[in-house]
Amino acid sequence: MAEKQTASTEGAFEAAHLFQLGKERTDAMFNIQKELLDAYSELSRAWAARVKSEVDFWSDLAAKLSDTHSAPEGLEAYKNLVSQRMQMASDDGQRLLIDSQKIMSALAQTLTGGLHGTKLKS
Repeated sequence: MAEKQTASTEGAFEAAHLFQLGKERTDAMFNIQKELLDAYSELSRAWAARVKSEVDFWSDLAAKLSDTHSAPEGLEAYKNLVSQRMQMASDDGQRLLIDSQKIMSALAQTLTGGLHGTKLKS
């Protein structure tokens, strides 16, 4: 009878251990998904702000060109704004590289450590 009780206790312990292991893995996957969605959300907000700055830039260009009174003045305004736009394009490239690295790093951490309950680092 004692053997049956010991076997039953061991079986219950193993089942509880397996349940806990499954819960930990499920929690880890939910945390990974939440962190990836948070990262995507942050990047989305940053790029939405960037789109707004692009709209503002073109509106500013139209306003400045319409305020010019001579061709040389218009060319100077256009030259300055094109220079500004080139800087914006350079910043966009750097931002895209940084954002891509963040996402790739998060995905790599997900694949290598996410199933072991490790937290993503941003």
